[in-house]
Amino acid sequence: PERKRAEERMWRQAAIVQWSCDAIVGLTLTGKITDWNDGAERLFGYTAAEVTGKSISLLSLPERQEGISQLLYDRKGNPEHHFETVRVRKDGERINLSLTVSLIPDSAGTPIGVSVIARDVSERKLLEKKLLKIADEERRRIGQYLHEIIGPELAPLAFISDTLVEGLRKNCPPEVKL
Repeated sequence: PERKRAEERMWRQAAIVQWSCDAIVGLTLTGKITDWNDGAERLFGYTAAEVTGKSISLLSLPERQEGISQLLYDRKGNPEHHFETVRVRKDGERINLSLTVSLIPDSAGTPIGVSVIARDVSERKLLEKKLLKIADEERRRIGQYLHEIIGPELAPLAFISDTLVEGLRKNCPPEVKL
């Protein structure tokens, strides 16, 4: 019974990884692909047979070939665990991804591989871009309103206040500072 429960647990964990909506990729420490779930197949367009044994740089942008060290460390050499990046699908389409990268240890705690979980955030990035454009257009509209409508109304007030200050300066005793 104990062995059967352990086997069922292992099968359930394997099924969770295999059928996850997110791409889950296993790598060697040198960046060779060892594991490729169905989510990775849907996201990147490659079958497991096409990529197993190949370098993860297969998914890098042509102008920016990257290896395993770019997955594991940020530009300052610090361990990188979660970040956003752009990668390329089999058909050449660029996709915005959120990546979670983890070292896989053996039973003694020594790293023996790398796990990468990738989620497509292209739609979110597109919405962010649209939102920034709308905000920029609104800032411009408000600026134009202030310049064209409010500005002319404030000019006479500025003139009146300047006139009042000058009148006060002429009529105030010297010990009062304006």
